[in-house]
Amino acid sequence: MHTPKFSSHTGAPSRKMLAAKAIDRTASDKVDLLVSAGEGLLGKILRGPNPGKAFSLLLFVPASIAFGISCYLAYATLTSSEVAGCGGGTFDCSHVLTSKYSKWMGIPVSILAAANYFVMLLALSAIFFAGVRDTARQISWAMIGFCGIAAGMAAIWFIGLQAFAIGHYCPWCLGAHTCGLVIATALLMKRPFGTPLTIASIGLAGCGTAALIVGQIFAEEPPKFTIIDHNEQTQEKTSEDSELSAPADDEFFAPPLEEDGEMFESPSGDENDTVKSGSRSSFHGVASLLGMFSTTAMLTYQPQEEGKQEEGKQEEKKQEEKKQEDDKQADKKPKRRMVSVKGNLRLDPRQWPLLGSPDAKYIFVELYDYACPHCRATHRAIEGACETMGDDLAVIVLPVPLNTNCNSAITRTGANFGQSCELAKLAVACWKLDPQKFEEFHHWMFEGAACPRYAQAKAKADSLLGREKVDAELRKEAAGKYISKHVQLYKRIGKGVVPKLLFPTTTVEGEFSSPAALVELVQKRAK
Repeated sequence: MHTPKFSSHTGAPSRKMLAAKAIDRTASDKVDLLVSAGEGLLGKILRGPNPGKAFSLLLFVPASIAFGISCYLAYATLTSSEVAGCGGGTFDCSHVLTSKYSKWMGIPVSILAAANYFVMLLALSAIFFAGVRDTARQISWAMIGFCGIAAGMAAIWFIGLQAFAIGHYCPWCLGAHTCGLVIATALLMKRPFGTPLTIASIGLAGCGTAALIVGQIFAEEPPKFTIIDHNEQTQEKTSEDSELSAPADDEFFAPPLEEDGEMFESPSGDENDTVKSGSRSSFHGVASLLGMFSTTAMLTYQPQEEGKQEEGKQEEKKQEEKKQEDDKQADKKPKRRMVSVKGNLRLDPRQWPLLGSPDAKYIFVELYDYACPHCRATHRAIEGACETMGDDLAVIVLPVPLNTNCNSAITRTGANFGQSCELAKLAVACWKLDPQKFEEFHHWMFEGAACPRYAQAKAKADSLLGREKVDAELRKEAAGKYISKHVQLYKRIGKGVVPKLLFPTTTVEGEFSSPAALVELVQKRAK
């Protein structure tokens, strides 16, 4: 009997096809086994208490608060906006948010924090959805664990920086860091994703925090100042400052007049130049006027005797010769040193509070507030520059209080500037009494991390100059008038932040903390 053979034409599977199917089935079984093994291993790793919604809600509240704060700080950093509730002093947000520790690899750390809390909130939200598989829920807890522990470690780092490196605190930052510590503590105590993954999360979060710390420690200190070129700047005039914003070419910016109608001048000038500037400027004019008056009188008087008429002509000739001689002597005297700012404003260094000699090779003007922390850092740079340049450098120091009581350009008085007006007037009074003692007082005011209170500053001034003299000078209106002139110059320069370092064609705004860089700047910009 003949046994039929299967053929491809009959539609029955061949041996090759059967073998291929067997191989495919074997591979599929292996993949299923691997997946099952992986799921079993992942289940063992992720297996934990899985506390559910109650614990998730406990974490959701501080995570939401920290996310909101981080977003607000990121917005303030990117837009250079003022942070609400930070008036300066110990709690100075601007000082913290402008330090080199406010960024990592050029990215504001507030953005990194916002991203971290955003991922945590997404994972927490997944816990609340019904029907989420156990594996997905456990993966969500793993993400929450990593982000939460990382937030806690970063909080310890940034709180330590504010306390020991920066020396100032940001209340908003402390609020976000507190939330991070609460989340990390709760996760470590509850361990909702099991002990193995808790240890793994701690290791990964530690590596991330270490990268953050290394990147910030070795980062360069960011510049905190801006250089404004007045040759290129276009000035916008407002109705309030239209009169102040339109000076004439080479305008002399005069100090206020004294009670006798003259301009006060520091006795630190030349010995042969001790007359007050008001009388000096009018002396020759008065002499000329008297000469003209006497000449006219002699011309209109008609004497009867010819001898008296000739005598009058000789007297007129002598007066004219004397006037010409006085003019020649005046031309021989060296011209008074003037300091230019913003291109066209000229200040006489003998008529304003000055550190150094009015005849120094380089002189620039500083606008500052004793209570301003950035001004304190800039003052240390100025001291270093003065030590380097010696008698070649002098600084006209004009206190500008950031207080609405004496500065109409300020819209809100920060908590740190409540006594700025009184401190500025006290400084001007010290200068008027004794320029040398004023220098000592000025440097003392900038010692330490915080500005002295008015009672302390007044006691220091009394010890240097005598209480009766200081009180008498403060009772006068002169100190207040000087502060008004300082504020006027502050408006003319463009208001805004202090300190301001004023040079002939440029203005440097903000903290300048490098003495060496300041020396280079002075040599290039000052005249």
